[in-house]
Amino acid sequence: MGIASVYLISSTLWIIYSDLVLETLLGNGELYVNVQTIKGLFFVCATAIVLYLFVKNGQRQLKESVNRAEEHKSRYRELVDSSPFIIAVFKQQKVLFCNKACVEKFGAETESDIVGKSIKLFLHPQYWESSAKRIQDVLGGGKNERLIAEKFITLYGNVFPVEVRLQRIMYNGEPAIQVIAEDVSERLKREQILEQMVKEKTVLLSEVHHRVKNNMAIISAL
Repeated sequence: MGIASVYLISSTLWIIYSDLVLETLLGNGELYVNVQTIKGLFFVCATAIVLYLFVKNGQRQLKESVNRAEEHKSRYRELVDSSPFIIAVFKQQKVLFCNKACVEKFGAETESDIVGKSIKLFLHPQYWESSAKRIQDVLGGGKNERLIAEKFITLYGNVFPVEVRLQRIMYNGEPAIQVIAEDVSERLKREQILEQMVKEKTVLLSEVHHRVKNNMAIISAL
């Protein structure tokens, strides 16, 4: 806008004052008309060259911007696909994007087996209502920093526990929800094993205390 304004003002001043100078120097004769014609042709050529340079520069900048955008998109895709977490984007309960971990966890062969489907297909019915409330809150601008425990369902009907975080993002110029989820099946199994071991040791310790108490009673009786 600034360049166009400068060009408009400078062109207007050039036309007005150059005519005044030519009229003063040459008068209103035939030579004045010829020089004015040459001046007009010069102005047209100069304008064409300037416009060409502007268009060329604009095309170059646009190409560079597109290349940078494609490079950033490629890096983002590589980063997302290398993540062990389930990462997906959905809008109006329809999946728009998912990474490799998402494809593998849900038992799909390709991304197209998941994209376009409803998120209810992959979310346990127990969490439909609470998840809908969270989605509306996040889309409305609310912050959702907490990890929420839910259960997902694979394409084969297998259920596995996850911890989920939702985030509002712009996807293709429109607001959408990004899901980052971690499969916690193995962690829960380890916690159950540790909990069972603690219980067993507690029972053993209680038995030791009981036997010690009995032995002390026998010794006291003797």
